[in-house]
Amino acid sequence: ASVPAGFPSTQSLTLRILSSNGVWRHTDATYCIGYNPNPIFEELSPYVIPVNCLVKHLHTKAEQYFSEHANRPANYEDVYYLIDQMYEEMSGESENPARHDYTINTLKDIESENPSICDFITGSYEDIPASRDPEEMQRRRKSRKTELLDESRNYIADLVWKMVRRTCDSYSSDHLKTIKAACKSNRVSSISTLCHDTHVEDYLKGQGISLEDGFSEEESGVRYWKGNFSSTSKIPLLKLHGSVNWFRLRSSGGDRIGIPLDGDHWHTKTKDGELQISLDGRPLLLLGTFNKIPDYILLGIYFELHYQFRQALLESDQLLVCGYSFGDKGVNTVIIEWYNAEPGRKLLVIHPNPEELCRNARNAIRKNWEEWEKKGSLRTICKNLEDVKESELLELM
Repeated sequence: ASVPAGFPSTQSLTLRILSSNGVWRHTDATYCIGYNPNPIFEELSPYVIPVNCLVKHLHTKAEQYFSEHANRPANYEDVYYLIDQMYEEMSGESENPARHDYTINTLKDIESENPSICDFITGSYEDIPASRDPEEMQRRRKSRKTELLDESRNYIADLVWKMVRRTCDSYSSDHLKTIKAACKSNRVSSISTLCHDTHVEDYLKGQGISLEDGFSEEESGVRYWKGNFSSTSKIPLLKLHGSVNWFRLRSSGGDRIGIPLDGDHWHTKTKDGELQISLDGRPLLLLGTFNKIPDYILLGIYFELHYQFRQALLESDQLLVCGYSFGDKGVNTVIIEWYNAEPGRKLLVIHPNPEELCRNARNAIRKNWEEWEKKGSLRTICKNLEDVKESELLELM
């Protein structure tokens, strides 16, 4: 849905993240691309160069691994997963003996090979008096390494959401006419997506199709998360990996997740006129690979969305899959459980090369694929979405 509209592909996002050209760190602690109104801050910032060095180093390691074991290139999601694991270990958020040595040795190698990272860890960028206490120095170095990993996660997240954030009139939507026709035929009971952009919902709402995304009606320019999917007249839209317009907002009344309708998450107000704080300065997105799965049950909004995803599937007898690589272990598990829970359930997959899709899918899907095809419960349309005719899709649905 996104790439035909002109949004960046996973590969192009990865290449942009690996290049720090034009990237600078704002005083609000977010990373930006392009024009910097205050270049002096970029010169003084100790973050962009060491963070980019870390990202490129880990991407090289990931490339070596995936070329040998998965026959595919590494992407920014793989790198984010590596960084996230290392951050969890360094910060004490998790305890994993197998991961500990990898984290320590990798950081040691990176520090020895990259002067900018060495300077960041030792504090050479800043006027920090050297402590004579060896334990204090060790604590300080560990803290700086943890900060570097956290900043690297932020670097990737910020570049991703700022590259996929678009306005309604800046992309093509012709290829979604088939999806619109399916929705208007009353054959669509729910839509689930792993995309972070707002392309699909913007288009469908513009075509008069009512969607239920779990957010309230407007309140002082903001729609707040309610988790309510009880409407019988709207199609549930479940964004399982978050969205570029979801922000955590804090007021004296507590923390809420909201969609600022004017796009300005820094200056939202409550209905009483109180200015709210944008807690993270960046939207709620799930990035990485296997690290996403715990978040499906640990974070409230994602717990509710994935519960609704399961419920929506259980009430359906056919699942249409398009643009999904069957690479998410958590989502794959839900699909397999849904298929096996009741006889007669069917999958319809839109992909120009189904054999390649099956070959690159995770094992749980790959080992079932041939059996599903033999039973006639897995059918494929060997095309890109933009080449599928409305009549062709509706006939198979």
